[in-house]
Amino acid sequence: MLDAYLIGGLLNHTLHICIHDFTHFSGHSNLFFNKVMAVFCNIPIGIPSAIPFGKYHSIHHNFFGEINIDPDLPLKWETGLC
Repeated sequence: MLDAYLIGGLLNHTLHICIHDFTHFSGHSNLFFNKVMAVFCNIPIGIPSAIPFGKYHSIHHNFFGEINIDPDLPLKWETGLC
């Protein structure tokens, strides 16, 4: 049973890395092809997240470390939960 989780986790992570690279438009020179491939890699994961991930990840790179703008930073109320 543990093998199934290890293999599933490895495949899931690999697909997300592919989605990450395609949302950076580094998989191919054609932007449309990158978006299609990101969605294609997202299919086995089951939760449609490739396009929203590309949007929020772009915001993260453009506003890296800026409080209340960078979506990867916790909000003030979230820091109080720990």
